[in-house]
Amino acid sequence: MHFLRRLTGMMAAICTNVEVIFLAIMTFLVFFQVVTRYLFSYSIAWVEELARYLMIWMAFLGAAALFKDDGHIRMDLVFNKFPQGVRTFLDLLFGFFQIAFLVMLFKLGLEYAESVDIVISPTLRISMRWPAMIISISSLLMIFFILAHMIRTVIGLTGRTFTDD
Repeated sequence: MHFLRRLTGMMAAICTNVEVIFLAIMTFLVFFQVVTRYLFSYSIAWVEELARYLMIWMAFLGAAALFKDDGHIRMDLVFNKFPQGVRTFLDLLFGFFQIAFLVMLFKLGLEYAESVDIVISPTLRISMRWPAMIISISSLLMIFFILAHMIRTVIGLTGRTFTDD
């Protein structure tokens, strides 16, 4: 189980590091755009488009990384009133529902990316498939993190801890 813990940590770290890099690039580009626009009355058209695509990728990667530690907000008021055994069962059940939804999202994301493949972005001149691919990529990452959480939960039912060999 050490392998699964290290793998989930590594995948979340990759998501986070890519987000930090994208944020740094986006911040620099937007700052550069503001400076050139107000000091030199010159605007670079592709900067805004690239910043938009980077922000979309950051949002989807951040949403995926939050699944590593079950970090998404939820309504726990009723959930926490149940006994531990029922909460564990519901947690696994919700995991299955999430995976079912994300499998559909993955499939729709691939179909969407395929449908916009011929569309070229106005200023970057890239296929819109690339900005759209994050839907499927983040769906796979979310499924991975949910499965890892479910494995930890099932192992917890056996009385072993996640770090046991």
